[in-house]
Amino acid sequence: MLLSARASASPWQDMLWGYKRRYIGWSDVVTLAVDWLLAGSENPTEIELAGLGKSDTQQIGELLRAPAHAESGEEPSDVPVDDEPDDEEWQTPTLSSRKWLFVVHSRLYENRAAYADPLWEVWRIQDDFDYPEELEGFKYFITQADDDPSQHSPAEIRARTYAKWEQYLVQTRNEIGIPE
Repeated sequence: MLLSARASASPWQDMLWGYKRRYIGWSDVVTLAVDWLLAGSENPTEIELAGLGKSDTQQIGELLRAPAHAESGEEPSDVPVDDEPDDEEWQTPTLSSRKWLFVVHSRLYENRAAYADPLWEVWRIQDDFDYPEELEGFKYFITQADDDPSQHSPAEIRARTYAKWEQYLVQTRNEIGIPE
């Protein structure tokens, strides 16, 4: 996973981004902190997070904010106190948003057999991320210029769309540096 093995150069930013958008919950944050402590970390924030219970969830956003903004060079005081991302945060692509987009697509791709229509799920994910340009190649219901319906069957177009999806995953994994 993106965060579990500290595969990221910015695990705090990635965790805060995913937490604010509910891709991970409070128990995931606590579990990650416990995992990092078991791996030998002595980070005070991780120690504090690892000790939180369900009744302490209001503290998680605040605890994540300081190290996340230290990674980016921002001052935590410049950040809104609430955990809801504002409109600008939703629409501004960041490395963390690219990582989460990759993680969500990768999990869906790996488990595509469990879905009646995985490409419909891709479409829904793209909606969550404001239709990023890097996913233009496999948008649901959109026939690409090289997918002329008079020249290709629906099955061929679908197969090409899956190939583009897989290509996106391989290319993005390499670009953002997530190990296999």
